[in-house]
Amino acid sequence: MKVIYEERDDILVIRLSNKTIVKESSQDWDTHISYAEDCSIVEVVVLDASKKGAWPFELNNAAKQSTCQLYFQGHMISLK
Repeated sequence: MKVIYEERDDILVIRLSNKTIVKESSQDWDTHISYAEDCSIVEVVVLDASKKGAWPFELNNAAKQSTCQLYFQGHMISLK
């Protein structure tokens, strides 16, 4: 997993895998989810991230040591 926050534009990008993106879906004007061919989520992009409370992004110790499930706007995302 790779998390990038672009402070100047207030954009949060959560990259969950290196799979090729074959489909993108806008959940709202400020949330975009990209999928791989196997329908797994590859990337989540949140615009106005700090304003929406999505940044700063923090995992607790239990999540850092195991698989964590994050529910983001109705989608479950597994973080390893």
